[in-house]
Amino acid sequence: PPRLWGEHKNTHMPLMVTSRQRRTLREAEPPSLPAALAATLAANHARVLDLFRALDRNEDGLVSRGELRSKLMGLGLQVSPHELNELFYALDPDGSGAIDYEELRRALLEAGRGPPKRWASPPPRSGAVRSSAGVALPVAVAEELRSQVADVQSQVRELLHAVHAQLRSLHDQNQAGLRAAAEAAAAAATAEAREREAALAAELRAVAAAAKQDAAAAATAAAERALGCECARERSARSRRGLDRR
Repeated sequence: PPRLWGEHKNTHMPLMVTSRQRRTLREAEPPSLPAALAATLAANHARVLDLFRALDRNEDGLVSRGELRSKLMGLGLQVSPHELNELFYALDPDGSGAIDYEELRRALLEAGRGPPKRWASPPPRSGAVRSSAGVALPVAVAEELRSQVADVQSQVRELLHAVHAQLRSLHDQNQAGLRAAAEAAAAAATAEAREREAALAAELRAVAAAAKQDAAAAATAAAERALGCECARERSARSRRGLDRR
């Protein structure tokens, strides 16, 4: 079916509403944009929730009136200020001035159970069935919508399984990376310790060799001094013997 909105950058799933269904929603009698939008929301709740989350640029969990109007126009539905106010009132029951995700979720659940009181429409014409939001739709269109809703739900479940599998894989890869980093750090620390130990041993050997050289030099000097003293004493003794002979 033609896409009213491009593929989502995360889910890659088109908005499952055909041009024929869109015309049916627009031509419902009496025209009720909130009811038509409720049918669109109810038939594509998982996709629309993603679109509403994409609107929340400041990540405060709220969608303003201007953001809602911009998104509805992106879906190909022309919205007048009165119709926007009516729809916004239906999606914002507490009157806070912004739609939060919980309010939207409750509204979609209510649309799935049956036509909400605020969005009620007259009984459907012959040959048509009522959508989950109270819009009279041909049987073929209603069946196609239900089939597409089931397909979207199946795609969402498959996407969730794929995301969970990817998260587990990333966790395993992260753990393996941490172990490899720890082993590399331990190996580097061991190598550095060995280098320091070798440098210290070399320094100790150099100090010991220098000490031996100093000790040998001191011993030589002492021996030379002792020999000099002995020679001096011998000369002195010879001198005394010479004097005695005279």
